[in-house]
Amino acid sequence: MSKQEDKNSFENLEYIESYLAGTLKSVEPPKDFSQRLRKRIRIPTREELVSRLRDWKRLYIIFGSVMAGMLMIITIARSLYYLFGHKKIV
Repeated sequence: MSKQEDKNSFENLEYIESYLAGTLKSVEPPKDFSQRLRKRIRIPTREELVSRLRDWKRLYIIFGSVMAGMLMIITIARSLYYLFGHKKIV
C-alpha cells in the first residue's frame, strides 16, 4: 500500500468514526443490572487458587486432555490434507 492509500483509508476511517459518534446514542445499563452482575461474578480467594494448583491429579487430567485433543486435531488435519490437498503424481 502506498502512503496516499494509507492516508485516504485513515481519513475514511476517521469520517466513519465521527459519523457514528454523532449518530449513535450512548446507552447506560440499568443500575440493578450491574448489582446482579457483581453478585454472579465471584473471584476466588488466594487460598482457593493455591488449593486448586496443588491438586495434581486434576492438573494431570486437564493437561492430558488438552494434549490428547491437540493430537486428535493434528491427526484429523493431516489426514484431510493427504486425502484432499495432496497432489498425486502419476
